[in-house]
Amino acid sequence: MNLAILISLALLGQVAAAPRYSAELVFPLHEQHNHAPGIVECPNGDLMVSWYRGSGERSADDVAVYGARQKHGETAWSEAFLMADTPDFPDCNTCMMVDRHNRLWLFWPTIIANSWESCLTNYRTSTDFTGPGSPKWEQSGLVLLKPADFSAEAGALLDKLVEKYQLLMNDEMREEIAEGRKKLQDKLYQRLGWQPRCKPTVLPSGRILLPLYSDTFSISIMAVSDDDGKTWYASKPLLGFGAIQPAVLRRESGELVAYMRENGIEQRIRAATSQDDGLTWGPVYATDLPNPGSGLDGVRLANGHWLLVYNDTTEGRNSLAVSISDDEGKTWKWTRHLEKQPTGSYHYPAVIQGRDGTIHAVYSYFVDGVDGGKSMKHAAFNEAWVQGEAVAEVPPAPPGYASEDEVKGAFFAGKLKPIDLKIAVPETVSVEKDIEYGKGGIASLKLDLYTPKNRTKPLPAVIFIHGGAWRSGSRDVYHYYCTKFAEHGYIAATISYRLSDVAPFPAAVEDVKCAVRWLRANAKRLGIDPNKIAVAGGSAGGHLSMMIGYAPDTAELEGKGGNPDVSSRVQAVVDLYGPTDLTTDFAKVKGEVIKFLGDKTLDQAPEMYRLASPINHVTKDDPPTLILHGSIDDIVPIEQADFLATKLEETGLAFEYDRVEGWPHTMDLEQGVNRHCLAKMFEFLDKHLGVPAEGSNGR
Repeated sequence: MNLAILISLALLGQVAAAPRYSAELVFPLHEQHNHAPGIVECPNGDLMVSWYRGSGERSADDVAVYGARQKHGETAWSEAFLMADTPDFPDCNTCMMVDRHNRLWLFWPTIIANSWESCLTNYRTSTDFTGPGSPKWEQSGLVLLKPADFSAEAGALLDKLVEKYQLLMNDEMREEIAEGRKKLQDKLYQRLGWQPRCKPTVLPSGRILLPLYSDTFSISIMAVSDDDGKTWYASKPLLGFGAIQPAVLRRESGELVAYMRENGIEQRIRAATSQDDGLTWGPVYATDLPNPGSGLDGVRLANGHWLLVYNDTTEGRNSLAVSISDDEGKTWKWTRHLEKQPTGSYHYPAVIQGRDGTIHAVYSYFVDGVDGGKSMKHAAFNEAWVQGEAVAEVPPAPPGYASEDEVKGAFFAGKLKPIDLKIAVPETVSVEKDIEYGKGGIASLKLDLYTPKNRTKPLPAVIFIHGGAWRSGSRDVYHYYCTKFAEHGYIAATISYRLSDVAPFPAAVEDVKCAVRWLRANAKRLGIDPNKIAVAGGSAGGHLSMMIGYAPDTAELEGKGGNPDVSSRVQAVVDLYGPTDLTTDFAKVKGEVIKFLGDKTLDQAPEMYRLASPINHVTKDDPPTLILHGSIDDIVPIEQADFLATKLEETGLAFEYDRVEGWPHTMDLEQGVNRHCLAKMFEFLDKHLGVPAEGSNGR
């Protein structure tokens, strides 16, 4: 095969790349301060994350370095394990790397006198770090630097800055500058207080540049090693006075660019360049990218593109952006947000690219107003996700109403239009009806299957579960959604299950689990990816979807419908206005709930009510959830969704909560709301199951 053909195939592969994104908390929201992560990919494909945890930062002597690992191919993270702890001293900012000899390096500062200027940077190395728990450390030491005296050059620059900003200075700032001038003359302060934040950069020569910074002077420096970390020496400092925590990227020409956090008044990411592999650096300048005084990180991707993760604001850390440049930092053509929230702090990112091309970012995740509101969040995505290829914009829901009566009035007046539940099936989709998927007692359990005709590889599947208060309803009601999802590229099934007047709880749960097992057992024949099955439903169907998602492989709920040796675990849950806690006041007196639970009240069967409540089954190993619920729902109150969202957040699970203001139960039957809900469901499932394969319908 000649070079032109290879290049063409490579370009086609890039164009065809489907957007991929998934995210989860590394551990449930925690009451202590958890901050400043690092991340590496291990030789076996596992991921490892580091961070520090304690009752504070430099002033808290209980702060130590912790870690967790995510096994290759899994989404759950291990329990946190201790990686480093200097007794009675704080251990803070972490970064890691795996070097060319497959050694793991951990860098972090120990704070000697509860001030940043008193820190010393440590390192540890390990060749045995792929097993459970903490790595087996073999070597450790300090990165001690003895920079050439930079007081004269720094003093001259400080004079220029004072002259430039003299009108903005107050007495406190002048005193601080005077104190800084004294410290510039002191060898102790020139050599002490250097600490890490971003990962090392390894140059083609093998030289290692470990970016460090000093809060004493608010400047940066590189610790340099030309012997694989045996010895370290100092570069010339990056003199910016307000430019710290550098991330270093290398241009094809060999020029290095250090991007730095703003720690002054410019409100922009700072940068400097080096022409001699990091030994000396040119003037520090302000880029066009905003920064509120928060950490950033970057990585050169395998295709030569550059990627930065940073807070793209000038105030606050509630917006965390990913930007990509295809011209080595001259322009940043694509930006997408990992977080864009009204409150909270999502900051101090660390980013790498795995061997399979996946980009992994981990960052401190601080939620306002929640007890125990700090964690690390991990996001895995590809360049296509950032660039927005094949990602449809979710249309907003139409303006809502004050009450359900107003919604009914708008329908009767012709202002609102219902969707057509009996839409025609397009030629690109095949439908097979009345397939027996198992037995419910002696009853035959049936489903209808909607399949894209032109599939080229196994596709993700979605099982739709109808509502009707568990006592009525038909699988035909989800013909509309199955048709739409098959057009989009999924295999979709709508199922029947035993209703409560035939068999009470847990019969309906058993039947849906049986359907999941049947699809997985027959996945190869049906063209389904057995590791990408989701459940979705509205009202009682939403409840059953959550029961399937949060109680996987639970013996007392599995039933005997068929395929007992196959897992009923699913990979995503979509809940449309489903009840989440049947022990609450709204549910425990409802006749439908009592009928569902075998004509027993909560007082008569409290354990059964708890067993039948999805919220009681939530654990950190459960799949991601999309919640769609109208704020004026008078059948299943919006508080049911609020309870679930709080529980999922506290547990650290990936979820999205779309609280649709001013819309009632079964809101998605209205055309405008349906467009919003359908697009939201596509976006969510594409994100967590992977956009359906190229060549399937609608792609």
